[in-house]
Amino acid sequence: MPNLFKSYNTPFLAFENRTVYMELRTKPQPPPAVTSVNEMCQRLLPEKNTAYIQEAQRYMALHPRTVILPESYKEYTSNCSRFVSDRGYIVDKITDEEMDFPIAFTLMVYKHVGQVERLLRAIYRPQNIYCIHMDKKSSNVIYNALKSIVSCLPNVFMASRRVDVIWGQFSVLEPEIICLRDLYEHKVKWRYVINLTGQEYPLKTNYQLVKILQAYKGANDIEGAAKILNRDRTAGRPRPPGGISPCKGSLHFTASRQFIDYVLHNKTAQDFLEWCKLIGTPDETYFTSLNNNKHLKIPGSYIGDREKRDRDFFSRYKIWYSKTLCGSGYFRHSVCIMGVADLPDLTKAPHLFVNKLLYEFEPLTFDCLEQWYMDQVTSEMGGNLNFSTTLYEQSTIVKYRYIPS
Repeated sequence: MPNLFKSYNTPFLAFENRTVYMELRTKPQPPPAVTSVNEMCQRLLPEKNTAYIQEAQRYMALHPRTVILPESYKEYTSNCSRFVSDRGYIVDKITDEEMDFPIAFTLMVYKHVGQVERLLRAIYRPQNIYCIHMDKKSSNVIYNALKSIVSCLPNVFMASRRVDVIWGQFSVLEPEIICLRDLYEHKVKWRYVINLTGQEYPLKTNYQLVKILQAYKGANDIEGAAKILNRDRTAGRPRPPGGISPCKGSLHFTASRQFIDYVLHNKTAQDFLEWCKLIGTPDETYFTSLNNNKHLKIPGSYIGDREKRDRDFFSRYKIWYSKTLCGSGYFRHSVCIMGVADLPDLTKAPHLFVNKLLYEFEPLTFDCLEQWYMDQVTSEMGGNLNFSTTLYEQSTIVKYRYIPS
């Protein structure tokens, strides 16, 4: 059989006050004291330790990551049972509670099929349903590789239509709507939907997600406020329909099936979607505005003070701008790219998923997070199902949700 894998060194990424990769890759390095990923992760995960972080930097410089070649996935998936088994997809030993609470996922993808496959492997469960949209600009090699993976997973499918995604335009929001419609029409009657990108990873197991979503009691976890809206995005545009006051938030959402029913089928929601085509960066406006205009009375929407800064939001662990909170010190488009120094915070965060992970940046970050996650899953399979939902039950998300009469 031809070699399906290749190794590559993490490229040097230049960023403020950090030249460690350049130094490590251009100067002879003593071998790290720890020689396995497992041992390295055991040191990095519990707490931030400068010595361990430096040790990890040396380890990454001396140990290139091995990845599956995109063009090899067709051959690798030619025997689906072998692929699913070899890659460790979870297809059994699932609790009755999980089986009775299917979750839907949208997954927006552009590149790094290896990273996407590892994300999919983590969140995959046979009772859930997954819609994947790949940017129309993505290469045929990447697209065909992902199609090969999907062909082995009966409850995963590609979006019914592909879009050429351009930042700041409606094309960022459009694939989400396409996938939501595809998911809603599917025979699986999922209870909640979570939207993801290929550069994220779960911080909660599927069992924990189910417990959290049950604790939400139909509430939607969608951040946003009106005061922070960039007014230049809507300047010169007609007034929004339905008396909606436009809000700004992230595209990340955790939403009930009832909320998505409103999004797809209510006339006000459809009129507002058309209005969003006229403004800048509509992906940061559409879902959050629907969830944070309480006069619309959408199931699970937020009816508290949307402008309060201390509102709970658990859908995503994401750091904007703050050099104090971002352990790696590396930002892209003002968003912290998680590194090995961020691992202790990630494992303790109450959030559902983390954004953002770059596959080519500090590879041990992804490897250790994956190991930590899989250890939790293994523990659950062994019967350890202790997980407190008190934080979520007492959150503003639940306290101020709209409950239809």
